[in-house]
Amino acid sequence: MSKRVLKMREEEQLLREVCSDSPDQFDLIQNAVKLVKSKSIMIKKRGMQNDIEKLLDDYLDHKELLNKHQAVA
Repeated sequence: MSKRVLKMREEEQLLREVCSDSPDQFDLIQNAVKLVKSKSIMIKKRGMQNDIEKLLDDYLDHKELLNKHQAVA
């Protein structure tokens, strides 16, 4: 296995440990990292801020919906 793959797995494991109380935050951070990497690889940093803002808005909307659903239940 390459050093890069091992480092990525180690980073993912550390992030899982840090986010163990809140797995949805792990997903949010992973998605943000993937987004940044894909924009960097494609040298298309234009629009990255909008993409990150949309990702965060979607996350917050999902959390708000879950909170409302739990309040009703």
